[in-house]
Amino acid sequence: KGFLSVELIDAQSKEAFKEHECNKGAAEKHYVDAFVEVEPGSEYFIRIANDSSDTIICNICVDGTDLGYEFCLGPNEYDDKGLWKLENGSSQHTALKVHKVLASPRDPTGGEINEIGVITVDFFEFVEGNGTEVARDFKSGWSGDKVPPSAEALTANDDSKKQVKSQKGSHSETLSNDDGKRKVYTYGDGIETVRLKYCTAVGLIVEGVLDKPPFWDWARMTQAAQSSDNENKEVNISPKILRRNTCDDSGKVIEIKEIEMFDLTALAD
Repeated sequence: KGFLSVELIDAQSKEAFKEHECNKGAAEKHYVDAFVEVEPGSEYFIRIANDSSDTIICNICVDGTDLGYEFCLGPNEYDDKGLWKLENGSSQHTALKVHKVLASPRDPTGGEINEIGVITVDFFEFVEGNGTEVARDFKSGWSGDKVPPSAEALTANDDSKKQVKSQKGSHSETLSNDDGKRKVYTYGDGIETVRLKYCTAVGLIVEGVLDKPPFWDWARMTQAAQSSDNENKEVNISPKILRRNTCDDSGKVIEIKEIEMFDLTALAD
């Protein structure tokens, strides 16, 4: 929004995940600024940019839970954030990881579906105090959704099951130049709140953010989980021999041809 921006970026490549802008109706329904298209297994950091001429304070919530720390961004700065750990002057951020959850039944009143992941960033004015301070050793207590995806969630074909939330990822980065030293400050007035929802492509289609593709493409998207069960199975593709006879006018067989026919319907695409 304006001079403030929030993106989800791949933890290793640092490329931003694809965003889909909301029309007015979707924005009002979901109270969201944009939808981000992700897939289960992706690890990400949250990139926050301040293109203003003022220092600001930022606070991040993932899936409704505060990451446990706030930070400041100076004028025309950006930073990539995850689960922060500060120990003996060494700062480390661990990525968050997208995982699939088993969705609950749809709200018949048309209310919000809780299984869509949500990133909320609140921005506040920075009011500078006197002197500097050094942060104590810290480790983010954010735990995320610890419930692993059930067998039903992994194999379900119903489009309402294509929802995701976040867990702690495995990729970490150490920032040796961040020793926790900072100016003393206090919170000023709230400036803005940016809210992103992240979901699979199928989930975005279900929510009406993306148009539904033709039937065949839709079936492949919603039934993709089935293929993983058959990937390691051995498939017999021995040909079936068909014999074709050529006869003369009297009905006498003058030529015999054998044709091999392979049944490939059991193979994965």
